[in-house]
Amino acid sequence: MYKGVDSARIDRIFTKLACAMFVCLILVCLAGCSSKRIRQDVFTILKEDRESSKFGGEYKPVIINLVHSSPETSAVNRVANMFKTMIENRSNGEILVEIYPNDSLGYIYDYGRALKEGTVDAWIGSGAVKLNTVAYWSPTLTDASLEDIRVLTETDAFIKRLEEECAGNGYLSLGIFPAQYRVLTSNDAISSIDDFKAIKMRSYMEQSLEKVYWDAMGVSVTSCDIHELYGALETDTVNAQSNTLPVIVSNRLYEQQAYSMDLRHMVYYDGLFMGKCFYDELDGRLQEVIDQVAADIRLYARDMYQAEHSRCESVIVKAGIKELPVDDELRNQVKAVAAPYLEKALRESVGDEDVDLVVDGLREIAAARALLPEKEGDGDE
Repeated sequence: MYKGVDSARIDRIFTKLACAMFVCLILVCLAGCSSKRIRQDVFTILKEDRESSKFGGEYKPVIINLVHSSPETSAVNRVANMFKTMIENRSNGEILVEIYPNDSLGYIYDYGRALKEGTVDAWIGSGAVKLNTVAYWSPTLTDASLEDIRVLTETDAFIKRLEEECAGNGYLSLGIFPAQYRVLTSNDAISSIDDFKAIKMRSYMEQSLEKVYWDAMGVSVTSCDIHELYGALETDTVNAQSNTLPVIVSNRLYEQQAYSMDLRHMVYYDGLFMGKCFYDELDGRLQEVIDQVAADIRLYARDMYQAEHSRCESVIVKAGIKELPVDDELRNQVKAVAAPYLEKALRESVGDEDVDLVVDGLREIAAARALLPEKEGDGDE
């Protein structure tokens, strides 16, 4: 059949090919038969190999890959390191935590999806849940103070709804950290509502609710993520931004800004989230360790964030950033212009249920607070 070719050699070639195909088929079948999630990311493999050697190969500890978007010098990273210390100590080394700060695994916009798919195991961040989005904007939707927001986020109704949304997304909420106002910084002085039209504002995303808010006041808006923001300010692509003081300081954004403004239009708080599949695969004993540490880390974060906020205020002052005065009249003018557009956009994108839970809940808290005798020192600092 093959002229000039030894038939015996041909038979040997086909035999080898058939064997190779059979082996491949067996491997594919074995891979498909595994119902347990197999973790194949290079970071986990390297870590497990290293720890197996360390412990003489007796067991492979559980690895938690924890990610966040803040620099290593940030309060967020200090909280992450305390979480690591607590988890590893209380589990006697059965759980180890690998921390990847500043999006060092690569910038992943949808960390919620990454948790669900097992790309990462834990995340300190916004949680990417609709309820938190509404709560962030609650100072514009209502007259809520930071204390009101704290009380709201500790109510059974809020916690239940947050847990439901997270579970529906494939991950768990292990708790949220204290809220802080986002501070406006700019290279243009602002003393009236008309002055806002002169600034070039940064927003997180092109279609974000921030854009709706600033568009309502005629502000020019350009989107960029946090890792691009310093360069955008430096090149005057934007000349204004809004973040919490710890974010402003840890990313050195104040180096490119002349003024700060406590507009109190929005808050932000981080939360600790974990992939549901990852958590469910752990035995009950290790789940209990994680639950206990999560409760304790919330207390640690409360003290840490308060101290960090005070430190950042000092940094801003020493850097020569001039704080622009903001009175209630200006805040109310801004709210009157932006709030209707913002609430409409929230109800369209998030839904009435979450908006009503936050708005009605905060109004009830404010009404209850109004009935209490005023104490010296009450209110937000």
